Amino acid sequence: EEMIDADAGLSIVSTLLGKLYNPGLIEVSRQARFNNYQYLADALSRSGIKPVVMAETEYPSPLAIPIAVIERDALRQALMKSRIYLPVHWPIKDGLCNAETQISASSSGGFAAFMAQHGLSLVLDQRYGEDDMQRMVDALISFGVQPATPAETV
Repeated sequence: EEMIDADAGLSIVSTLLGKLYNPGLIEVSRQARFNNYQYLADALSRSGIKPVVMAETEYPSPLAIPIAVIERDALRQALMKSRIYLPVHWPIKDGLCNAETQISASSSGGFAAFMAQHGLSLVLDQRYGEDDMQRMVDALISFGVQPATPAETV
């Protein structure tokens, strides 16, 4: 706290961040994620794969679209063989519980436990384009993705 109060070294960080911050680059990145979002949402809709949640704004730029699938871990392994790496953002493991809700992977803890078991994030990174989005959808379809719903699995 004394260092913060004395502002020791913080001006260097502020100067560096000031040089890295580029509103034009941020807008280009946001637009690319929005384009990927639109393309992937349409492609998923045509293929029958329903996202768990979709952005509710007119001009979103999320980092990922979450889906829930029955064989999530097998799907991830198959996708990795095709060099498609999708993260799991709900990794609840036995012994590691949310103190507030006491959810664990072995219990039926509602939606969080459902997503811990079935959730997968389809990445909308701004470095990707339509070809990458279509390649991801094609891989999901070729795997034979079976969507999971909380009512069926929890």
